[in-house]
Amino acid sequence: MRITPFKGIVDQLGAQVYHPYVSMEQKVAGSSNLRLGSSWNGESNLGAIRNGDWAEFPKMDFTGKTAFEAHVSSSSDGGRIEVHLDQLDGPLACTLAVPNTGRWNWVNVTAPLTDISGEHSVFMRFRGSTEFLFNIGRFQLNPVPPPVAEPGRPQVIFSPGCTVAGKKNDKWFQSAVNAAKAADLVVLVCGVTAAVDHEGLDREAIGLPGVQPELIQAVYAANPKTVLVLSSNNTVSVEWEQEHLPAIVCAICAGQAQGTAIAEVLFGDYNPGGKLPCTWYRSVDQLPPIHDYDLRKGRTYMYFEGDPLYPFGYGLSYTTFQIARLKMSASTLSPGEKVSISVAVTNTGKRAGV
Repeated sequence: MRITPFKGIVDQLGAQVYHPYVSMEQKVAGSSNLRLGSSWNGESNLGAIRNGDWAEFPKMDFTGKTAFEAHVSSSSDGGRIEVHLDQLDGPLACTLAVPNTGRWNWVNVTAPLTDISGEHSVFMRFRGSTEFLFNIGRFQLNPVPPPVAEPGRPQVIFSPGCTVAGKKNDKWFQSAVNAAKAADLVVLVCGVTAAVDHEGLDREAIGLPGVQPELIQAVYAANPKTVLVLSSNNTVSVEWEQEHLPAIVCAICAGQAQGTAIAEVLFGDYNPGGKLPCTWYRSVDQLPPIHDYDLRKGRTYMYFEGDPLYPFGYGLSYTTFQIARLKMSASTLSPGEKVSISVAVTNTGKRAGV
């Protein structure tokens, strides 16, 4: 079971949830060849969709809704999604046209709803001319007003803001900024995924891709109480963020239960103590040309002579340590010999730590 940062935080707080969209994980039935895969926001998308495939989702309240919106990606032309009510061949609520977005470039597509009320199960039938037509990440009925906050109970509002590497969506962007303005505290999850680098695909830059840096700065301007969580598969240059944000939590390759782990760190139930296994540079300007593979020319912690963003072995904790009485059995070491090293480590803080 994959646990997103959003779910981890909600579970940790026992919070009231405002989740405006339906995730693909909520599919209850569908064609046998549909594949549930990892999505840009840590949830899931349906892929390997072929012409004629279908999927069923739980009941939704259509009362007062005027539009159906879906988040899709397609590498072919002429695709569409038929939205039926209550059964696969039930009344047609709307049809969404899916454009050719280019592989793994995601866009929102909408279609109007007319005179539909009450609760209905949602059946989607996917149509197109090619075998691998498109992917769908999520959908929602618009408008989606936030619920009235329950007295004495925390409320967690999710707003995506942007994709990992896609173009700026003004509606999403402004929605995230507005949510930040209204919040007591913002947890902003950003990073790098296989959409940007994987085997056979190198990153073009070492900063956060897409409009993520712009979103971080806009959210911080709206609410300085912003915590950045880096959920990434690689190192990233976050120099501006390090200088301005009050807190950054690094969760590289944190696994399927990363949401629980991140929430326990954010709320102090677990004291993080991880140390970086590599050097984090401020920019590519600190590195030699990419085609020069000689590590001795300024690469890695062994040969880099500049001021890194985070050095090899860097990592903070909720406590502090004092190191004293370093002793070595010898000051030199010949081949085949051994040396014994001892040191006294004292936890000088108020928390248990490693």
